[in-house]
Amino acid sequence: AGAVAAAAGTPVVVHSGDRVPTQKQDAYKHVLDELGVHTELTPADSADMVDQTGFGFYYQPAFNPVVDDLFHRRDMMGVRTFVNTIETLANPAGASVHLGSFYHLAFAKKVVDTFVESEFHDLDRVLMFQGMEGYDDVRPGYTKVAEWDAGDADGTGDEEAGSESASFDDFEIETAEYGMDLEEADLEVDDVAVDSAQITEEVLAGEREDAF
Repeated sequence: AGAVAAAAGTPVVVHSGDRVPTQKQDAYKHVLDELGVHTELTPADSADMVDQTGFGFYYQPAFNPVVDDLFHRRDMMGVRTFVNTIETLANPAGASVHLGSFYHLAFAKKVVDTFVESEFHDLDRVLMFQGMEGYDDVRPGYTKVAEWDAGDADGTGDEEAGSESASFDDFEIETAEYGMDLEEADLEVDDVAVDSAQITEEVLAGEREDAF
């Protein structure tokens, strides 16, 4: 989705490390590696990547080494910690829009309030998704969306109020309405990184019109 948005003229920046502690799931990095994209970049190289292509990847060990140094300790704990949340709030490119996910709506509100109170973020918009059955990303079927804008369209929004302001809203979407009428079983693959890379290439080449 990020590559498609970038190709359409909206610069996109993503970031990740190698693995999520306690889960060992594939991250952005592994899909990009399969696509032949250089991922172990310095922050300066990542910035150049954005300027040159409109799409950039920031490697967590390079731009946020303090969090990366906690990897093994987090892994030994065997459960999710607050660091799993904090690392997703990083904004190494100084983007004006944050696209993320949440498990419960109350969490989405806390993320918005954190951004509002932060001295290191100056966001104009926060958009977060919650898939069905508690998934913290867009899944087939019902998805709840939480959205916050720094100000209403008429400029009267109370930015300082965060999630309690009129600029915060939540609503639902159905993926079928966006051409993704598929079941959970349709997402099962043998190798997430490899299959995701193949699908990405086919989508960008205009070779996919079916559900993916």
